[in-house]
Amino acid sequence: MIYTTIDSITGVFLGVTDDLVLQFMKHYDKEYLKVVRLAELYIKYGRLFNVMADIAWAQMEHETGFLTYKGDVKPEQNNFAGLGATGHGNPGNSFATEELGVIAHYAHLAWYIYPNHVNKYCSSKYDPRHFVWDKKIHRFAGNRLIDLAGKWAVPGIRYAQAILRLAQEIVLTSEDNIKFDLIIQMGHVGRIKGATGTNGEQAFTKALGQILFEKFTKTLYKIRLMGADNWLYPEPNKTILFFSLHVDGSPWGSKARDFSVGYPVPSDPSFAQTIANEYKRLTNFGRRKDNYTSGLRQYYAWRKKHISADFYCLLEHGFFTNPIEKTWILNHLNEIAECHYNSIINFLKNISNL
Repeated sequence: MIYTTIDSITGVFLGVTDDLVLQFMKHYDKEYLKVVRLAELYIKYGRLFNVMADIAWAQMEHETGFLTYKGDVKPEQNNFAGLGATGHGNPGNSFATEELGVIAHYAHLAWYIYPNHVNKYCSSKYDPRHFVWDKKIHRFAGNRLIDLAGKWAVPGIRYAQAILRLAQEIVLTSEDNIKFDLIIQMGHVGRIKGATGTNGEQAFTKALGQILFEKFTKTLYKIRLMGADNWLYPEPNKTILFFSLHVDGSPWGSKARDFSVGYPVPSDPSFAQTIANEYKRLTNFGRRKDNYTSGLRQYYAWRKKHISADFYCLLEHGFFTNPIEKTWILNHLNEIAECHYNSIINFLKNISNL
């Protein structure tokens, strides 16, 4: 199973029907056959729309109160996302079948997050709320739940958080004690205050993380891509490999150079050494001493026990305050991603043979 970045709506959920059903039944243990039917539909159409089925499923749970329908919308409407229900007794839209209701849910999500139609269902025929392109809405289009704030009914940060909590339950339900093969953390991404990183760091780590994520979606490894702080509850998050992406900054400007790796002590440093050796071979950058700063030695991910990993690595790819290193790194983003991908795949294969 693959869980996505922060609160990303787009992507392919690689879980199965049971992952959705089992999590639902922990909240409301009735209508089992209907829940199974709906889960199959959410998996199917999530892939057609390139929308995360776990996120859409969690939104359905939130909007319908786990199919208890205690608001204006009634069960026979097959309206799983509150489409057109604006309160004050207005029940919103109705759909002839469960399948059409699921399609309408996805089509309306797609209307918000994609600048162009993604398939034949993206029309008012399937989504009565599929209006013409509106710059007031689409100029702020994005692929995160929080991007829907003020657009989908009256959601804000609390709405997004409620859906995310339910989506995270789906990940945890698939295994009572889930352990990922790989968690990739995009350094500082999601932070707007405090330790937000050096200038340009968030954009770089997000771009690199997403390239790596796309590569790993084509494998059978269980992977999670996350930002700086969105740990899955309960903690610690368990994984074989934890890989945190960063770049350095220094008031010394161009005088500061070279890359470095960090990992907790004591721990097995072999993953960090593998990443460092291959990265040096690719870049020919100089390599600083491992854990050369207290921040590397005491990185909050392991200092605060957010992560329980068999192998850790934080990679400072170089100094963004050094124009030469920054330019090289940004001009070789895909090569860096390929280098890391191969290092990780080979490392996982090697430890599986031990």
